[in-house]
This record gives sequence, C-alpha cells and structure tokens, in this order.
Amino acid sequence: MNKRYLFIILSSFTLFSFQSKKLHLFNNSFIQHKSNKLHLNKKCNTSDCKLQKAFITGNKKGLNRGIKKAYKRLHLNHLFTPSGVHLMPILFLLKIYLKPLALCIITLGLFFIFQSTNALFSLERITIIKFYYQFSKFIKLKISNPAIYFTSFITSFLIGNFSKSPLSFCYSYLFLGSIFSSRKFFEVIKLFYFSNIFISFIDCQEINIFSPLFGNFLTLFFTILYPLILISFALSLTFKIDLNIFTALFNEIVVFVSTHIPDISFKADLFLIFFAGILLFKQKSCVYLLILPNQFSVNEIERLSKTFYI
Repeated sequence: MNKRYLFIILSSFTLFSFQSKKLHLFNNSFIQHKSNKLHLNKKCNTSDCKLQKAFITGNKKGLNRGIKKAYKRLHLNHLFTPSGVHLMPILFLLKIYLKPLALCIITLGLFFIFQSTNALFSLERITIIKFYYQFSKFIKLKISNPAIYFTSFITSFLIGNFSKSPLSFCYSYLFLGSIFSSRKFFEVIKLFYFSNIFISFIDCQEINIFSPLFGNFLTLFFTILYPLILISFALSLTFKIDLNIFTALFNEIVVFVSTHIPDISFKADLFLIFFAGILLFKQKSCVYLLILPNQFSVNEIERLSKTFYI
C-alpha cells in the first residue's frame, strides 16, 4: 500500500476516535458537527430545482426520499455539502486565465469570505490548499503536493476547523489525502474506493462493493458538470426561471445507476478492510485470499474486531 496513504488512514482513524466520548467506535453519535449550508431565498416548485439548490447551498430540505436514497446508495451525499468538488472546477477555470499572484489574492479573499460564514469549513480548507500551492509557484519554490497537503491541514487545524466541525475535517483529510497520495489516476480511484470502505467501517454500516466505484466516477462527472449547474442557478435567480437541465441530466444518471447496480453488500468490519487492502494494493495475494472467507467464522471476525476496538 502507498506509504503516504497508509499514514493518512492511520491518522484518520486517530482523528475519528479523538472525538469519541467513550473512545468506542460503535457509538455512532460521537462526532457533533455543524452542517455546511448557505441560505438563499429561492422558491423551488420542482424536484430538479430543489436538487439544484441542494447542490449549491447544501440545503436538502424538500428533496424526496427516493433521491436521497439513490445518492446515499452511491456514496454521493458529499455532493450536498459545499466542498472541493464544487470549488475546484471554478478555480481550475480561473487558473487558465490568471497568474499565480492573482490566484493567491482571489483564494485568500475567498478564504476570508468562507470563514465569515462560520459554516463553510470544507471550502476554507480548499482555499488554504490552493493558496499555498499558488504562492509556492509565485515565489518559485518547489514544494511537493503532499507537503502542501499536510501544511494546509495543520493550518486548518490551528485556526479551529477541527474543533468547529470535526466530522467535516476528518472526511476532508481522508479523501483529499487520497488525491494527494498518488499522481496516477487509477491509483487514486483505488484509494478512494478503500476510503469509502474505511468510512463505512467507522460508521458501522454495510457497503455495496459496486457503489464506491460508480460513486467515484459520478463525482468526477459532477465536478466537470458543476460550473454549468452553477451558471444555470445564477440565471435562474436573475431571470426568475427554472433552468435545471444539467441538474436533471446528472440526477437521471444517478437514479439509473443506483437502480441497476447489483445489490452485493457486506458489513464493513476489520476483516473486510484487511481483505480489501491486500486485494487492492497487493494483487499477487488475491488467489490466496479467495479461500480466507471460508476459514473465518463470524464469531472469529467479531472477536478480532473487538480486540482491535479495545
């Protein structure tokens, strides 16, 4: 396994456990956090309009259960929280036309705007990362991406992001860490897949083995589509019309995939993490691992898990 990612997984486990009142993973309410929402006065009469508003503001009020279930099934709930998925494509477009100094000023300004809301902590972290990255380019100082990543999260921790919204901080730390741990696209996909299993383990939930894979590619597609969704939203506010074509397109794809993926789920326990880790990162061991599930009883797995929890 990638050594950087292994460190991120272990430190993520520590961060998740740090907020536990009883230091016990089965206590699912151990992390209290503020929701990352923007409040915009826009009346929505259609489901697509409500979904578009949820993408922009993080406010899921009014979404029907079917849509929420489809997004949860594919591990796409993070799309309802303003984060790097939403901000990065916009900064990428600005990067094409602006020089590093201009981008430093813009990201610094955005940071203070997001900080003033006392809610958009994920966006704060992204602006910190982008500021360090662009500033290093401006002063022509070669700093590795992992160094920028860790420096950014240390900064984020010191300014109180973790204490204000620990769950958001942990999720950002884990999934952004997956990106910064490798420059290879398919390696990052594997890291994201494993991170989803790890999150299911922390939450003591079952995981569909296909959901994280489809969810990762749909997240990538959403990142490409988001600037168009944002423009549509702005036009809707300006001209008082419902312009939701791109939101409707994305939603149709999500609902279709969620409905048609095979329902093969497992409880994300310590044994599954061990199995998935070796399967994903040490492929030569796959043949031997095929017989392991038959050699371990449920009681043995539970005993190993309890030992790990203590």
